[in-house]
Amino acid sequence: MQRNILVYHAVTGCDTVSQSSGHGNKTTWKVFQQHGALLDDLERGMLSESTIRSVEEFFCRIYSPASNETNINDVRYRMFQKGTKDQEKLPPSRKCLEQHIKRAHHQAQVWFQAGVPIPEIESPIGSG
Repeated sequence: MQRNILVYHAVTGCDTVSQSSGHGNKTTWKVFQQHGALLDDLERGMLSESTIRSVEEFFCRIYSPASNETNINDVRYRMFQKGTKDQEKLPPSRKCLEQHIKRAHHQAQVWFQAGVPIPEIESPIGSG
């Protein structure tokens, strides 16, 4: 957990990555304590589809803790069906979340290589 606390910070909002509205630190921290393993691979190497899906599942847990849903678009649709009409209370769409994950991944790479004299960090171009 100590290692991916930086990833948690990048994913849930920092100076360079936006924060999801409607959910504060208390809510996201509880989800992180239970499902922090979903963020384990975010800062490592190239961003893979399986890593994106894991982080997507983490966001599903934030927005719909009682469900086992792993698709953010399904969570978004169900919340809308149940009467959540305020756009700020709905989770981001899959496409928006993917861009957010790319930004968080890039930020995590920067932080984890902060002590390396010549860091090997992917170009920020294409990183959300």
